[in-house]
Amino acid sequence: MYTDKTLQQTGILDAEAKTEASWLFDITDTDSGAHYWSNKTKTWNGQSYTHKITGFKGIEFGGSGAESGIITPSKTSFQLIDKGNALDVTKYEGADIIIRAPMKANLGSLLAPGDTWDDLDSWDEQEAEMAAWGFEVSRAIRINQVITLHCRCWLDKYLQGDYPNTPLVQDLWPSSDTNAKKDNVCIPKLWGTAFIPVRSAKYATDGIRYYVLGPDTPTYVIDKIKAPKERGISTYSNDDYDLDNSGSFYTITGSDGNDYKVTKFIFVDDDHDGTADSNGFFKDGSKFLDVPCKYSRSDTLSLTNPAYMIENVLEDFGVPSAKIDDTSVAAAAATFTAWGLTFNGGLWYKRDRKAFLSELLLQCHMRLIVRDKIYFKVLS
Repeated sequence: MYTDKTLQQTGILDAEAKTEASWLFDITDTDSGAHYWSNKTKTWNGQSYTHKITGFKGIEFGGSGAESGIITPSKTSFQLIDKGNALDVTKYEGADIIIRAPMKANLGSLLAPGDTWDDLDSWDEQEAEMAAWGFEVSRAIRINQVITLHCRCWLDKYLQGDYPNTPLVQDLWPSSDTNAKKDNVCIPKLWGTAFIPVRSAKYATDGIRYYVLGPDTPTYVIDKIKAPKERGISTYSNDDYDLDNSGSFYTITGSDGNDYKVTKFIFVDDDHDGTADSNGFFKDGSKFLDVPCKYSRSDTLSLTNPAYMIENVLEDFGVPSAKIDDTSVAAAAATFTAWGLTFNGGLWYKRDRKAFLSELLLQCHMRLIVRDKIYFKVLS
């Protein structure tokens, strides 16, 4: 049973009389040069492939991907025939490769009802691409007019490092905040409406301490804040207190030269007249505590469907949007909508990229199938 194949592909795979199988290599070198090579001379989809590939023994898979939720081809290797050492080997380390696997088979005779074998003009020979996989060349070695290319899954490089990509709060306003916590809390990244801790920072230009919400460009809406767990269970609603400075907010500049949106939480009555008039803070000794805040930002407010949230995360990792299959994303989104499943949340500290992505996939019962593109697959 082939759950992701067309009728034509299924017919070819099930046919007893397979007549041809090919391996085609679309290679884009680091100088953006496009090369179309194969283990035989062939034309496919109007593109001519030159026989230049040897020593290809197939694609290795590193496991089921059950733990991480990410199913990838782990590695492969092959040789390029480089007669006269004509190729520049330095252009192939880091090159992008798509390996295609077309297959041809006789699906049956072309006999009309009532015809006999004497009326047979041809067989119903059809060809289709069974699958395609993407790789990046990790090493390119030339020996005796042959270049050996060792390849890894193209997605691997995007899963390295931490996320979000935003800078640490302590690095943006370092010299002006001797009472700040020293940790990996960063500028937050939100999806939907999140209830997450926000950090305060003292801005050297005006000497004022603000609560940092995120990048300056989006529009923010604050619902409420709560006292940190170290300071009880008090809740302050924006309906009752001015937590967003009447919707105007403030903009301050970080050490990276970028602008950030900040606010004051006006819930303290300094002059004891019964009306809150001052920015409020909670401290643990000399350190200012982060304050849980329920809020949203305009550019990610609608990204509550798990499929679209995960697509946004992948694009934040640097994955080109063209490398994410739109059809499978839409199908996954439709399934989650039918389930009534939504995500609302945010990150305010650095996480390992692969670990965070794996958690999201586990929570929505989905896997990523990595081939030439990333395909979303909801588990039934």
